Amino acid sequence: RKLDLDEGLLEQYIASLKRLKRKFGLKGEVDLSFLTAVPELFQVREVEAKEEESALVLRAVESALQSVELSREREGRHLRLDIESHVRQLRRVAARVEKEAQKLRESSVEIAQRQTSEADAVAPVADWVLKGDIHEEAVRLKSHVEALRRLSSEPGPVGKKLDFLLQEVQRELNTISSKAPQLSVVRLVLEGKDGVEKIREQAQNVE
Repeated sequence: RKLDLDEGLLEQYIASLKRLKRKFGLKGEVDLSFLTAVPELFQVREVEAKEEESALVLRAVESALQSVELSREREGRHLRLDIESHVRQLRRVAARVEKEAQKLRESSVEIAQRQTSEADAVAPVADWVLKGDIHEEAVRLKSHVEALRRLSSEPGPVGKKLDFLLQEVQRELNTISSKAPQLSVVRLVLEGKDGVEKIREQAQNVE
């Protein structure tokens, strides 16, 4: 845009004011404040940008858009790397839970075999161990974590899928902790839940 002053009209105004001063003996001088009181003295008009200026503007806009896109890509890569790191943590937890499940199952078999000779004393313990069998939950946990691993490396929007799988992992961890309150298992569950929460925080920023 360009602001134009109508100098011809201004000269007419000034000449008219001077005549009025002489004719009626008025005092005062015409100053810049007079210009602001007469808006028709100015006219704003649109000016077409030169071809070179237009090209510069377009290049600047394109450069800014590219910078934004690169920034988003870098942020996306960082988020995915962070998620993959926590998924590896969950894989370690799932593997250790699977080992604990095997130990519990072996213990239940051993105690069940001893029941034949020590039924009264061992039966309550055996029932407790049998109820604490977490083999199926450990298998499902491992399966969900493997699905998380595959999903975390997939291109495109994965936020909602991640959230769904995290809910499944959380559900299995809760079931495991309720069925097997042994300290070794509880520690693994807490570590797993910590990993789930960290992934969930990052998943909120993944499209």
